[in-house]
Amino acid sequence: MKKKEEARRRIKKNQMLKDKNKNKNQSQYALTFEACNSSHKIWTNLVKREKTMKKNSQQKKNQEIKLETNELKKHLKQNNQK
Repeated sequence: MKKKEEARRRIKKNQMLKDKNKNKNQSQYALTFEACNSSHKIWTNLVKREKTMKKNSQQKKNQEIKLETNELKKHLKQNNQK
């Protein structure tokens, strides 16, 4: 009778330790996953921001070029009229 109780206690204790380790591993995995996920989000946001900055700077350059060409056209027209 006593041996059976001892065996049950050991089994119960071992099961509790297994559950504890399982929960610990799951929480570590969750933390690692969360850290990777947030760093990936930061990276994608940086890449998006860089792309939009490049696009905006290119649009600004194109706009400046258009203004310059318009000014040159006006100047040429004025010279042709003289």
